[in-house]
Amino acid sequence: MREVSQMCQNREQTTDEIVEKIRSGEYDANDVERLAKCHVKCMMEGFGAMENGSLSEKAFVHKLAPHIGEAKAREMFDFCKDESGGEDECDKPFKIYLCLKKLSDIFKY
Repeated sequence: MREVSQMCQNREQTTDEIVEKIRSGEYDANDVERLAKCHVKCMMEGFGAMENGSLSEKAFVHKLAPHIGEAKAREMFDFCKDESGGEDECDKPFKIYLCLKKLSDIFKY
C-alpha cells in the first residue's frame, strides 16, 4: 500500500502534510484540498478499485474479501458505489472513499 501511496504522492505532487491528513481522517467532503481528492483517486486507481471514474465491483470485492469477507465487501460496495461526483474527476472517488471509511477502518492507510 505504501508503494501506491508514494507513487500517487509523486504523481499528484501531494505533500506529506496532505497525505497525513488523509490518513488521520482530518478531511471531510466540504473541507478538502483538490490535491487530497486527487491523491485518493490515484490510490483507488492504483489498487484497481476504480475504472473510468466508477467503483469496480469485481476488483473492489476481490481486494477486500480476504480482509473482511465477501459478503461485507459486497455490502460496502453496494452502499457506497453511487456516491455522486462533483466539480471534477477527483470529487467522486473522494466521496466514495469517505463513505467507505465510515463503514470500516480498513480504509485508513
